[in-house]
Amino acid sequence: MAGKIDIINFALRILGQAPITAITDDCEAARIADDVWDICVDDVLADHNWNFGTFRASLAEDANSPEFGYSNQFTLPTNPYCLRVIQMEDIDSEYKVEGRLLLTDEGEAKIIYIGRVTDTTKFSPKFISALAAKLASEMAYPLLQSITKKKLAMEDYRMKLVDARAVDGMEGSVDKIEAEEWINARE
Repeated sequence: MAGKIDIINFALRILGQAPITAITDDCEAARIADDVWDICVDDVLADHNWNFGTFRASLAEDANSPEFGYSNQFTLPTNPYCLRVIQMEDIDSEYKVEGRLLLTDEGEAKIIYIGRVTDTTKFSPKFISALAAKLASEMAYPLLQSITKKKLAMEDYRMKLVDARAVDGMEGSVDKIEAEEWINARE
């Protein structure tokens, strides 16, 4: 699988730039890539329910209760770090994420969430392609002072994300919709 430098070089090729050999290279491309890498990875992870980035957790109840609105609050996971909650185990549960807390009236909180993945060997091929385009869009202006290349790379990212979502969504069985859920959704 592709490593960090491979993905960065993919982004540099999108921009028509020469590859780097290491993130510590003494060049502007390496410095900019190092600056934007973590933010871009988290951003692309949070943009979709990636199968490789999906985790489940039973949350620990926080010692404090919310001031109003909900009766309980739970601390979001840090290992892996929760980037976005997809849903609670009971899909009918109402909840709200505020800061690093999940607020709900439920007595327990089991969630499915998108977590931070730092091991590039876990990335899917479609994620890598989308991440390279996102990196290119974030590197384009500081590296080339070109808003046009930034916009083109961002459009490339959006198209690759649509493609990745379609492929990623093909894995697993289709969620069943119960008749009452369908009727309730219409009301």
